[in-house]
Formats: sequence, C-alpha cells, structure tokens
Amino acid sequence: MVEVLWIDDEPDHALSLLLQECGCQIEWTTTGAAGLERAAARRYDAIVVDVRLGDMSGLTVVRRLTTFESCPPLLVVTGCYCEDEVLQDACRFGARGVAYKPFLDEQALAAALRVVIDGHGHSPLLRVRPDDVRDVHHARHGRPAVLSARSGDRASLGIVAVSRAMREVVEWIAHAAPTESTILLTGETGVGKELVAEAVHRSSRRRDHPLVTLNCASIPDALFESELFGHRKGAFTGAVSDQPGVVERAHRGALFLDEIGDVPLAVQGHLLRFLETGEVRRLGDAKNARFDVRIIAATNRPVSEDVARGLFRQDLYFRLAVLHCHIPPLRERRDDLEAKTQR
Repeated sequence: MVEVLWIDDEPDHALSLLLQECGCQIEWTTTGAAGLERAAARRYDAIVVDVRLGDMSGLTVVRRLTTFESCPPLLVVTGCYCEDEVLQDACRFGARGVAYKPFLDEQALAAALRVVIDGHGHSPLLRVRPDDVRDVHHARHGRPAVLSARSGDRASLGIVAVSRAMREVVEWIAHAAPTESTILLTGETGVGKELVAEAVHRSSRRRDHPLVTLNCASIPDALFESELFGHRKGAFTGAVSDQPGVVERAHRGALFLDEIGDVPLAVQGHLLRFLETGEVRRLGDAKNARFDVRIIAATNRPVSEDVARGLFRQDLYFRLAVLHCHIPPLRERRDDLEAKTQR
C-alpha cells in the first residue's frame, strides 16, 4: 500500500476510498502548517500539495518540505488557473509532478502517483492533465510501456545509454511515449535530440503512422507558413500546384520540429492555434482542415531567455513544454561515447 499525505483545504474523502481500492492510503491535512508538522513526524511514500491553502501557498509548503532531511516525492495539485506559473514554480521549488483537477479516473491518478514515486528523484517534471493521467495509467497497467531500463531495449532504439544520465532519459521516454502530450527536448547541438524524438514515436501508439521532421532553421521566413500548413495552387508566385504542409503529412502520426526557436514570431501564433484547435488552413484556402498530430519540438537555444526578450511567445513555449526533457551534453556522458566507439 502506497502511503500518501495529501495537504488540501477541501479534503475529498470519497476520493480517498476510491484511491484506497487502487492501493493508495491517503491521509489528509487541511492546512499547510499541519501538513508540515505531519511530514516532519513520519515518513510518507509521497506528498500531494494543493496550490491554494487557507494559511499559506501550497508552493511555500513544497519549498519548505524540500528542506527536510528526507523529503519524499512531491506532487502539486491545481485547477486550471495559473497553470504556467504553477509549472515554473513547482519545478523550481522541487516538485516532481503537477496534476490538474478535476480527477476523472481514480485509477489513473493512482498510477500517476506511482510514476512520481518511481522517478527516484531524477526524472524531469511530470505534468499531468486529466487525459494525460489516463494515458499514464494505460501505459503502466492496461498497455505496458514499450521501453524499460533493460539494455536491449535501449539498443533497439539506437540510443547508447550506459551513463546514468542517459539511462534517466530512457526512463523518461518510457513514461512520456504512451501519452499524447506535446514534448519539448532541449540540449546542445549533437546530443541526440532527434534520436530521442524517434524513440518516443516508436514507443507510442502512433508508431504505425509517420514521424515527419522539419528543420525550422533551414526554412526561409517567407516560406515557413507554407511549409507547415501547405498551400493552394496560385496562393503565391511559384505555387503551381496544391501542396500539403508537414502538419497534413504527419496526420495520425507525429511532427518533429527541430530548432523550434527559429520559428518566426509571425508564424508562432499560427502554430499555437493549431496546438489549441487541431485546425490549420492552407495558404490560399477558404476553409480550415483538422489534423491529428502529436508535436515533438527540440531546440539548442535557451527558449526561456528568448521568451523574456520577446523573441518567442510565452504561451507557445508552455504549450510545447507540457513534457520536457533536457538531453545532457556529450562531455557529461563519456561512458556513452566509449561504448559507441566499441560497437
């Protein structure tokens, strides 16, 4: 039985009973002060903290909990308000995951708690919306994740993962691949971001459909919208026939946008609209078309700095970074380099 301390000023005892059937024993406290006192007195497998508490901010509770000598994995719970700020602050203060109310499936929530607990403190932040939680549940129960930490699985994906850092990336892939969430991969040039994107796709439920790649840095600004969404004959000089964009070609599969930081600011709004609605409009067309595409983006740029400088839309950044993985630089993975040269 997983023992969980849940700090929330509106305890849901019916949820407790449902989670207990899923193997989670919930102990409630209704104030941040009481939760800190309880956490100091005994050991829990995980602690869930609601962002809004009566006596203090839930993020303050998280920050104080991380100063404890033995702090268990932390999951922050929030409604749909201020989600971007919650994601940033929760990560900075030490939470391992963010879950969003309402909880549509208690078995899925229990599975998400286990993902947080099983992360051993090294996984990137898990951001869980109601539908994403269900995906995690299916991956860990009804449909086991394709990947595991076994070396054979890593080899079959073309990823050399001898170093601890890359083993953690492989574990992250196992958790991220079964979901439908957008992904942002960051890291220096040459660290293997495209390999990780391919591994995610091959381990997902979309693996029988195409993974289309677009190098955003190689597209002239004037042609970017056409490359993404396509165009109709005569839409502009040189448009001699109808052409689908990469979004349309990736229908039912995934689109890997490499060097996402190079997308022109004028086009970022159109990309954001697609992420929000699933609809695009070819240049020169009079109506929208809907496509089912998972977006995996990558960059070697400090996108957060570009956001601060007004070069990259903040709302697009957070839409892309629902799940985020930083690929460590090669200089920190000497074991991987040695293993690769011995192949």
